[in-house]
Amino acid sequence: LLWDVARLELTPAEAVEVILGAPEPDAGLSPHTAYLVGGRVRIELADPGGRVRRVVEFGAGGELRRLAQSDEQGGVAWEAQFDDFTDLGGVAVTPRAIWFTGTDGRIHRLVRSQP
Repeated sequence: LLWDVARLELTPAEAVEVILGAPEPDAGLSPHTAYLVGGRVRIELADPGGRVRRVVEFGAGGELRRLAQSDEQGGVAWEAQFDDFTDLGGVAVTPRAIWFTGTDGRIHRLVRSQP
């Protein structure tokens, strides 16, 4: 579906990570650097050669706000930004709105329905 609608080349595992807003650790990547960007914590994960391959950003409440994957040339293969979280006992969980950007630069919005 993501390929048909947005031309995003995500593996099945990446698609599940993005749609659930819960990325799995990649055994081939290790933390490269972490720093603050506004009110967010950005973590850059690098491959064994030191190339940043994935960027993860968390909001002040610990919620996932951005997930980006680099291609082999170091460009952005895809990016997902998360918003409009379901509140569960005062904790923001499960994003209801996800914005995808692919290699063509077009932005696509996916909205999850309420459970």
